[in-house]
Amino acid sequence: MTDSRSSEKLQESVTRHFRRGGLANDTAWGALHDLSQLALMMATFTLLSRQLEVSEYGQYAGIYGIVGPLGGLTWSGIGFAILQRSIRERDKANQISRDFFLLSVSLGLVGATIGTLLGAQFIGGMALATIIPVMVAELVAQAVAAVSIAMVQAQVGFANAVRLRMVILAIRLVVLLSLSVTGTLTIANLAVGYAIGFSIYLAVLLIKILPGHGIPFSLHRPGPGIVRVTAKVSMPMAVGVLQQDGDKTVMNAYGQGFEAGLYAAAFRFVATGLMPLRALEGAAFQRFLPHNEDERNEHTRRAARFAMLALGISLVLGVGILLGRPFFTLIVGDKYEAALEMIPWLLPFLPLTALSNAPANGLLGLGKLGIRASIYAASATVSLSLYITLVPSMSWKGAVVGTIVGEAFQATIGWVALLHYQRQHNATLDEN
Repeated sequence: MTDSRSSEKLQESVTRHFRRGGLANDTAWGALHDLSQLALMMATFTLLSRQLEVSEYGQYAGIYGIVGPLGGLTWSGIGFAILQRSIRERDKANQISRDFFLLSVSLGLVGATIGTLLGAQFIGGMALATIIPVMVAELVAQAVAAVSIAMVQAQVGFANAVRLRMVILAIRLVVLLSLSVTGTLTIANLAVGYAIGFSIYLAVLLIKILPGHGIPFSLHRPGPGIVRVTAKVSMPMAVGVLQQDGDKTVMNAYGQGFEAGLYAAAFRFVATGLMPLRALEGAAFQRFLPHNEDERNEHTRRAARFAMLALGISLVLGVGILLGRPFFTLIVGDKYEAALEMIPWLLPFLPLTALSNAPANGLLGLGKLGIRASIYAASATVSLSLYITLVPSMSWKGAVVGTIVGEAFQATIGWVALLHYQRQHNATLDEN
């Protein structure tokens, strides 16, 4: 009987823990999501790289180099703004819905229009019939679905939202495999399939899932200050992705589609190391937002602990990727063999990313959204300037230099800013 009661108590304790969603639980769900995302990424990369020419894969990377920054404005940034308003400002579900749904739809339509114009200008050889479905799928249908899921996360937690996000991954996988099996896998067909699948899922979210969590769907003009707050959160997301992926678009703009394809393949291989880092960051993000006015060094301590953990993970991952280089051509084929040379050049990106994410989140906790946005904008400007300057003469090596220098700049300035504003907060405690 005693053993039975002990077992029941242990089971109840474990159940309570997972319902509360501790950091370990959230990290586990985040890791599962990112492992699934990694599998999808590799499947997409493998199938597309084997069915497209290297230059065509370069175009694919280039068009998504445009989608990424616009996605920061149309959904990923808005998602973080929703969490910031819900957790830090304690806005209710009704207010969150009123403030953000119309904003996300409007920004998605504007982003899709801008993305189409940029794609037609910079991605030579890609037809509008391909560019438009890509923009509609990613910046409208998927974007509004992602914003809806962010509202669920704000109400019922990270783990519940992750399960909904995994449906998006499943849609991508089903479309990819269906087109591959039927021999109709092209960038245009992939985008059309995504648009249809995401639209159906968005309807399910709005009609069934959101009301089940007490979240209404309402299209209203955002309240005072919402656009400003969203811009302060979204801009760093957008320019961060521009810093990371803009190099492929610049290479396409300079007519280096073949080199862009090789470079994109190498970067994708190295980016597998970002998956665990993103899982950790996604799980820990909400823990950076609470702010205790009476506590000293709250955000520097939190950021330092996170940075050391992320840095250690990144170094282990970097060694693993370096040792795993022989498997690269087995995955994508011999026509990408020249990309093997690029992989070691890109590896410093992992530890630099681990070091730069923590102070940026610490600044969020201190409420320094404008400073955080300025740091991201400055580092993206550094990278983009180097891309434009160095790519014509150095090709992919210029892209690497721009990426690494920009990320190092962001990490350095981010820590300087976090220490400065934390000391400012500490000084107010001394005055009281």
